[in-house]
Amino acid sequence: MHPPGLTTLLLGFLATAATPALAALTPCQKSLTQQLTNEFENSRRFFSFDYCEDIGDGRGYTAGMVGFTTATHDAFAVVSAYKLSPNYTLEFDSTYDTLLALNQTGSSSTSGLADFCPAWRTAAATNPSFRALQVKLADEMYFNPAEALSDTLGLTLPLARAQLYDAAVQMGIGNDTDSVPAMAARIPSVAQAGSEDTWLSNFLTERARTLCNPAETAFRKSWCPTLYRTNSYTHLLTTSQSNFTETFTPLDNDGHGITLNCDLAIWDTFVPLPVTAPGGGGLSTAAKIGIAVAVIVVVLGPVAVFLVYTKRRFGAWGRWPAWKK
Repeated sequence: MHPPGLTTLLLGFLATAATPALAALTPCQKSLTQQLTNEFENSRRFFSFDYCEDIGDGRGYTAGMVGFTTATHDAFAVVSAYKLSPNYTLEFDSTYDTLLALNQTGSSSTSGLADFCPAWRTAAATNPSFRALQVKLADEMYFNPAEALSDTLGLTLPLARAQLYDAAVQMGIGNDTDSVPAMAARIPSVAQAGSEDTWLSNFLTERARTLCNPAETAFRKSWCPTLYRTNSYTHLLTTSQSNFTETFTPLDNDGHGITLNCDLAIWDTFVPLPVTAPGGGGLSTAAKIGIAVAVIVVVLGPVAVFLVYTKRRFGAWGRWPAWKK
């Protein structure tokens, strides 16, 4: 996920030390908010604790419930905290030194990390402590800072606060130009907008603009196709669901309406993902393209050879002489 940065770490500390006082999301509202982000991230409402893949976005491997990445410090933070846990079972010993080096440089390289995704999947599937640690650090890095920023901005609507969390997970809540605080600073305040609904509409418009025109142009390719996130929140806003409590009906990634309900067991529920690549870190976009090209060559190659042969031998594409009939 997007690097949290110093601002996020500070906000995380403050939010952990003191519960947001203005209009914090209830546990039910939090579960709905995170289920919707899960739908955006992995097309299912459950947390994908065991997810791990190189999605070709320049951030190395993306892993876990909110997409911690090896190039942006947060995956390293999860693994480091896990190694210090009394319940650590040695899964990351072979890759830790490489992760440490990547954490220091911010490199998106996956060299030396062949064992990283298998280790992540094993830990997530077999160790409840590793899953609980993901929940804890996702709160510290993203949920709590989003709640604290909501207080700073004067937000009281559950939908506005939920939107800030989703944007934080996708775009970061640090101090760069494409982050949530920067987007909020580019639009009128709640008081200037006249109402919180209007503020939220303005924020969604600015977020959509940033997704397709980020200052960090490398993000455009992976961000712009995800306008379904802002479309879904706009749908909730325009259908008078700003004060959701125990259920709401957003849009999924294909624009279809879905119903999500309060689920206070979601943070302890593990539903394994299908294994997409045995033993590896998943297939990158480039690898998938390469496989598709190889399949096309294997299927169409013999046909092309046959056509060329008949043209040269018998003077017509795909034509056999009379004695062959």
